[in-house]
Amino acid sequence: MKERRMFERFKTLLEIFYATAEGNGKQKVPEVKDICGGGANLQINEELRVGTKIALEISIPGNEEHIYLNGKVGWIKQNNVKDSGGKKYSTGVVFNNPDLLSMGKFLHAA
Repeated sequence: MKERRMFERFKTLLEIFYATAEGNGKQKVPEVKDICGGGANLQINEELRVGTKIALEISIPGNEEHIYLNGKVGWIKQNNVKDSGGKKYSTGVVFNNPDLLSMGKFLHAA
């Protein structure tokens, strides 16, 4: 099967918060599975709809600078594992026009 991604994905320990227009304000992403220049795989506690607009705030470890990105939910899958926080959803976020220079900073930190 041919790889369709333009960007290499990185596993990371970045701290990421997200918000949607329909949501309950800014929420911390419990786990970031991977991230790249075109999108991210976020493990979150709520089920978003495909196409939902999402705003991300990314903190770079050891740096006070934050990166802000906008995107939309490209896919979602409910995970079978439940923890004390309830259900988890793997959520694929596709970035809208990412600033690749800024993204290089957090990809370097990853």
